[in-house]
Amino acid sequence: MERFYGKDIIIEPRCPFCNSVIQRPDISMENEEFPIGRCECGAIYCCDITGHNLGSAMLELLSYNFKGEMDKIYEVESGKDYEDSILKNYDPLTHKIIPGGVFQGRRIGGALYFLKFRGIDDDKRGTFSITPQEAQKSLSKQEVEGFVRTFNIRPILKRAGIQKDILRKLKRLLYSGDELMLYRVSDTIGRVCAIISKRDEKSIISFLKGMISSVVDSAASSWGAIYTIGEIIRYEPNKFGPYIRYLYALLRDKRLVSDIMKELARISEVAPELFKEYAQNFIPLLRSNDPVIRGNTVIFLGNVGLKIAKDEIDGLLSDNAEFDVYRDGQMVRFRISQLAVEALKHL
Repeated sequence: MERFYGKDIIIEPRCPFCNSVIQRPDISMENEEFPIGRCECGAIYCCDITGHNLGSAMLELLSYNFKGEMDKIYEVESGKDYEDSILKNYDPLTHKIIPGGVFQGRRIGGALYFLKFRGIDDDKRGTFSITPQEAQKSLSKQEVEGFVRTFNIRPILKRAGIQKDILRKLKRLLYSGDELMLYRVSDTIGRVCAIISKRDEKSIISFLKGMISSVVDSAASSWGAIYTIGEIIRYEPNKFGPYIRYLYALLRDKRLVSDIMKELARISEVAPELFKEYAQNFIPLLRSNDPVIRGNTVIFLGNVGLKIAKDEIDGLLSDNAEFDVYRDGQMVRFRISQLAVEALKHL
């Protein structure tokens, strides 16, 4: 339906996939910055008020669809797993499309970003539906530990928005001395925090600050905390990216550099833009005697795409030192020369 007000044309917003008139995006479903809606055909959409943050809008929809599981977000491909479409000149005040871009003296520059998924199986889609029986049952400390230890974390993620003590039960596992277990715990905490932050961001900020304080107050017991801080940022870089400055400050403690670089390397995989301003300050770490620091710095600078580091990284093509990198619940051994080859492809 089109309506005319003088020279203004007003069009009802319709789903580009089924042509149905859509409802106004619901702020309560996600957040005020990118309110989300769902069409009867299964497509999901969100509003970018400015029309200039469509990349963030896409990530918000993917995060919503996959319940904050960032690993799954990066498994899917546009055109293969989902289709996208954009309705421009959207006015969130009237919930109408204004083709002329101006209405009643206001410039209209908003956009609706749509995604529709193609037959993705439940495991890849990341659905976490809860039965009434499950909703009444809380996971015990032993169950939480068992799921993390085997990295079968779906039951934990299903409980993330329901079971209030889930973070406390995960946090107690950070006192494990097993590095792989620590990483699995911190990885799981990062995912859980991403889910909870959709509706209770303040509680996650409080939790994150508590982790930071534990490092500042007692570096000796901070190993798991460093990983956890990094994973919380990694799974929600748009919300928690500013807290990277605390990791920068902690680099002054030489005992923490190795663990911090592990996390900066992981965060840079998903949000390299967070590091553009300070990345050059990390070049000297390529000359560290510690292969873990050298290797993770190679990964980090390659992800960030710091071209002025090319010559230094080129010098590591003959570095055969090996170290372990955490990937998808497992520790994978890499040679620094291998990582240098990959990093140079981005420089």
